[in-house]
Amino acid sequence: MRKKILITTILLVSSLSIWAQSKYSNIPTDKLFFIQLAKSNGQDSCGIWDIQSKSSFFKKTIGIQLWNIDGLRLQKFSMKRVSEDGYFEIFPINDENLRVSVDSITSNDSQPVKLTTRNNKPNQQFLFKHSGNGHFKIFDRYGRALGVADCSSKSGSTVVVSKPDQNFCSDWCLIEIVTKKVFVPAEDNSRGISTMKFIENKKIMKLIASGKENEIKDFFRNITSEELLKTDNGTIVRAFSKLNSNDKVTHTIWILEEVKNRQIEIREYVYTELEKVDFNKPTIVLKHLINNYFTNYHEDEAALAEKLSALQRKMNR
Repeated sequence: MRKKILITTILLVSSLSIWAQSKYSNIPTDKLFFIQLAKSNGQDSCGIWDIQSKSSFFKKTIGIQLWNIDGLRLQKFSMKRVSEDGYFEIFPINDENLRVSVDSITSNDSQPVKLTTRNNKPNQQFLFKHSGNGHFKIFDRYGRALGVADCSSKSGSTVVVSKPDQNFCSDWCLIEIVTKKVFVPAEDNSRGISTMKFIENKKIMKLIASGKENEIKDFFRNITSEELLKTDNGTIVRAFSKLNSNDKVTHTIWILEEVKNRQIEIREYVYTELEKVDFNKPTIVLKHLINNYFTNYHEDEAALAEKLSALQRKMNR
């Protein structure tokens, strides 16, 4: 009887290995990702992998939970390939000595996924299988999937490892930190799939008001005209009202620098919205900065050039 069980186990493990070799997705190891529950992607900013804080000084493991996207929390992950059959380690970028980990094959289903110290063992190795449209299932070495029970994307929901059932959601999207786009394997990506919809109006408000230059530039460098019209809804002007005179000028230059080579619809929308901003009376130093920048700014469309001139005049008033 024991011999029969042993043979069955060997066959099961072997079949999982063969399945893994033929159906894995290649994940770039030079990118940083948010990992979001697929059902939330394009709908809201919920369902993001988040590092659960230690509950006590002596706690040796840290859980993975879901949370709203928040640049101040620990939510950025990267991958390290560990084998030719497509398995990767997943680690938080704030501590590269930690790895996403599961309990061994002997554990029951619905066990919490945790962060523990890297051990180079199978319980820290995962396979990404792309099912289309930027949706991935993440499997451990034992054939189980990472997901959430009851398909809940609310903040605090625990990420667990389990055999999928009807009340278990295990589809994830990998959202590139820089471009804010869903990662799709090259062989499946006939069109870029954008996820800027998951940045809500309040996120755009926070983005501009925070004063983080690179994030502001990334947003206006990558957003499409359709996404901008849907997600902004006057938020740019409201966000500028929270800035001081100096920041209003610098933020305007950051934005203009990124949109000046974009399509005409984006340039027209941004110029129109910025013209609504109350820039206050500039200092002599700011006035010099404004005029020097616009002197070197070229807009080929006559109608848009007039908008730029109107914006320059308003900033100089």
